[in-house]
This record gives sequence, C-alpha cells and structure tokens, in this order.
Amino acid sequence: MITVQKLFLKEPLASTLREVDSFEVTKKGIVGAKVALPQRHILILTTEIIERFDLEPGDLKENIIIDGLDIHALSSGTVIQIGEVQIRLTYHCEPCKQIKDVVDLKKIEHQRGYLGMVLNKGEIQIGDTLTVLDITYDSIPYTIKDRIIWYLDQQENPVSIKKLAYEISVSPSYYRAIPNMLKKMDPKYMDLVDYPSKNKQPSLFD
Repeated sequence: MITVQKLFLKEPLASTLREVDSFEVTKKGIVGAKVALPQRHILILTTEIIERFDLEPGDLKENIIIDGLDIHALSSGTVIQIGEVQIRLTYHCEPCKQIKDVVDLKKIEHQRGYLGMVLNKGEIQIGDTLTVLDITYDSIPYTIKDRIIWYLDQQENPVSIKKLAYEISVSPSYYRAIPNMLKKMDPKYMDLVDYPSKNKQPSLFD
C-alpha cells in the first residue's frame, strides 16, 4: 500500500516549511501556502530518496512524503489520487540553489521529487492512500528549452514572454533569457513570442 507519511507547506512569508497533519488544496495549489506556478502546485517525494541521501524530511522542500512507490518512474502526464485529490504529474523537480547546502545537486537530479498540478479541490492528510489512476495527460518536457517548444507548438497566435513563462511555470527571472533561447531554435518559434527588443527598457518585460 502506498501511503502519505508526512506533509509540509511553505507559508507566503515564511523562509522554512511547516509540518502539518493535513492541508486543503484547490486547482490553484495548496491553501495557505506560497502561491505556486500552475505546473508546480505540489512536490511529492519518497522516503527512499530521503534515506538514500541521508536527508531530513523537508530538506528538499517537498510537500508530500510517500512510502511504497518509485514515483520518479512514472511518466509525465500520469494522474495519481491521494485521498480525494487528483494530481497530474508534470515533471521531476529540478535541483536548485535552495537545496545546495544539503545535497549534491548533480547527484540528486531526477530524484528530487515529482511536481504536480492539482486537478480538483479536496483535502490531503497523513495516512491517505495513493493510487495511480488509469488517466493520462500529455507529457510535459523536463528541460525549459523543450518545454518552450512543447508549449509554442500548441499556439496559433503569438503570446507574450510573461504568458509563456507563466504557462511553462518558470519564474520571471527567465523573461530576459527566453529571447536568447528562442534565437537558437527554429525561427518559427520566435515568431510566436512577442517580446521587447534589446534596445527597449528592461521594465517593459514586467
């Protein structure tokens, strides 16, 4: 049986995670937690990874710790159900500077947990059972470059840098990096994104 062992949430102004017995979720993510980008509502990790890297629960900024499943082996687009809540798995969480003091970033890649998008309102609590459902969505690429291509392939009209970044769930810090990435891709992708030229003021990226 696959069960929830621990739960954590990061409140909007907090610098650390808070361990809880349960939390409510909506299609916007965890209620009472820092606002999350659409493909990054929730981060699910396994007890096996915590033990393998000699970590403490919460060290990798995870929201849910489960036991009994190699979640990283599931395909992007897989839908799981925890309690009454359905979650679409999006992609493995990328190692970042937030965890560099607790683990080797190169070794933890593709093992830091699975990000997911909440599909319905409900409650998740410790002891809930996780079930892998017979429902799948499109796979979402792991790398930002591939995610840009995946998203733009679905567009008929140009989108703004801001919308693109939001929809592929990268932070505003990428607003200036995306045009340079587009220049290295097929020219058709550059035509699908509206962004200020390098001669304009950076404030126009906001």
